[in-house]
Amino acid sequence: MNPYQILGISPSASDDEVKKAYRTLSKKYHPDANIGNPHQAEYTEKFKEVQNAYKTIMDERKKGFRQQSYGGQTTGGYQYTGNDQDAYQEAQGFIQGGRYQEALNVLNQIRNKSSMWFYLSAIAENGL
Repeated sequence: MNPYQILGISPSASDDEVKKAYRTLSKKYHPDANIGNPHQAEYTEKFKEVQNAYKTIMDERKKGFRQQSYGGQTTGGYQYTGNDQDAYQEAQGFIQGGRYQEALNVLNQIRNKSSMWFYLSAIAENGL
């Protein structure tokens, strides 16, 4: 399921907007706030979904990666910030995860092609 839909926000939402949506829904569905409620079991499950959605979004953002497909919807793309070292680390992570095309997508955004670029590109091409 799309974590952005679960939190009711768009993929372009700021970190503060993500946190605000998370806090609002956490309070609403928290098990301690729904003791004795006839829908307590449903709310507990929804609370777990909200927790997982928030964690997923924030983990992606920490890595600087925002291209995920959730139910056929793409939520953006890797945002190259001009820092080649960060891009190389991102590409290495994709290579280690066997996601060679994503690694190449990141590498192709780098303008200054160093020996590291050629090395990682060769590994990703070989993996494909």
